[in-house]
Order: sequence, then structure tokens, then C-alpha cells
Amino acid sequence: MIARSLFAAALLAAGLGLVSCGGGPAASSSGSNPGDSPPAAATGATKGNAAVIHLVLTGGPGAGTFDLNSSEKCQFLTTSQMKLWQANFSDNSPTAKIVYFTITVDIMSSPSKFSVGASVPSPDGPRMYSASTVGAGMGSGTGSVQDGGSTAKISADGKTKEGYGIAATLQCNQIERLH
Repeated sequence: MIARSLFAAALLAAGLGLVSCGGGPAASSSGSNPGDSPPAAATGATKGNAAVIHLVLTGGPGAGTFDLNSSEKCQFLTTSQMKLWQANFSDNSPTAKIVYFTITVDIMSSPSKFSVGASVPSPDGPRMYSASTVGAGMGSGTGSVQDGGSTAKISADGKTKEGYGIAATLQCNQIERLH
């Protein structure tokens, strides 16, 4: 009950933006070189993790291909005004390849509105990439969801307002459905 209220309030306040549902030490990340194919877990072949993120950032100082496994569940919120899929993960460890990741897709809108963001470490401080079709001037792209019942795949492919690419696929192996 408390999680549902906090989730709904945060969504309203953020306008489909950044809503926190965990991560911390349970999340682990590994970076790889751009152009590498995603690991089997990113396609849903492994269900040992609640969620598996495959992230590709193009352009800018944080460009690269990154993967993050987490024990945190994805969330699906349904109301009369929206049907939102969302997840946020963070890894504050000194070896983190992804410091923060968020994705939200509203499947009730057509085309689906989305917001995706990631922060990756760099010697000069974290580099944030974000794209959203929620408000004007926040980037562009598409978001989609494949709901398999007990699992789901959330995807976003966008361009930041600076023109950098951010593409993410989130395989949700555990889902918390809120109504």
C-alpha cells in the first residue's frame, strides 16, 4: 500500500520522470565495448535476476555498451488515466559501470510516451544521458513494452536534446503490478 502511494505520487510529481524503486548494493554492472552483442540474459534467457538492463550510449564522453543486473522488480501501474511500466536502478559502488538507470513507458498513450535516462561514471564526474517524449525539448525517440504476463520487455530508443543516442532494453523477470 505504501509503495503504491509513493509510486503514484512520485509519478505525478515527476511527470513520467525519475521514480526510484531501488537498486543499491543488490545491483551489479559490467561494461563492454560498443558493438558487442548483448549477453543472453538481456534477451530473457536467464531468469536468475529480477531485471536485466542492456544499455547503449552513443556520442559524448560516456559512450559505450553497458549491462546491469538487479534483484529489484519492474513495476506496472494501471489507473484510468495511464498504464505505466517503469523501473529505476542504481549502483553506488566504486566499480559501477552504470551509476543510475531509469525507464518509464506509458502504453496508454499513442504513440507510447517514454522517458529513459542513465548516468555513467567518468573522470570528470557522472555523465547523464536522457531522452523523453513527455515534454518539449527533452529529446526524441520511441518506447515500447512486450507484456508476457509473468515477464515483460521494456525498450526505449532515443536521442538526447544534445543529439546523443540512448537505447535501452530492460528484461523484467519479476514484476510488481499496482492498481
